Amino acid sequence: MATGMASAVAVEKTGEGARAGLVAYVRPAAGAAAQADDLTDRLAAAVREALPAYMVPGRWIVMAEMPMHVNGKIDRGRLPEPGSADGTPTPGDAVPADGDENDPLTAVRAVVADLLQLPGVGPDENFLVLGGNSILAMQATARLRDRFGVELNPADLLFADSMAEFACLLAAQLAELPA
Repeated sequence: MATGMASAVAVEKTGEGARAGLVAYVRPAAGAAAQADDLTDRLAAAVREALPAYMVPGRWIVMAEMPMHVNGKIDRGRLPEPGSADGTPTPGDAVPADGDENDPLTAVRAVVADLLQLPGVGPDENFLVLGGNSILAMQATARLRDRFGVELNPADLLFADSMAEFACLLAAQLAELPA
């Protein structure tokens, strides 16, 4: 897909089973380098318009240069590991340590951060963009069911635009519980 924003891209599958995800390594195009701050957001938006959500990388790593083989192909074995010093940025606002564990948003953020092995998850972050998948959505809703005693649909987490939106669904379920 030609966007004019990147001159080289490599997408790698990382992890196995429920921990599997896609990581995109991007070298900005000449004109896009000056706008690197939002480059990954713009690329992700363009890819989301063209591909189903499960094919959109959950992590994007901007690189000044791609490691290359002598034949001119990207040397995927020398790409940095996600989470390394030159890997992906840390997701937004960490879950407050003093947060009310009975608060739906705090609980959702904590469960998702734990499952995705992230230091924190912001209220406006998207489960799929962070690297979530259907298996992890089932695990997250099972944990929340065990904690709060309500049935949640894993698809609701997959399709929610943000942690806050999904937490609102949980709060609505909690409001329907008998007192």
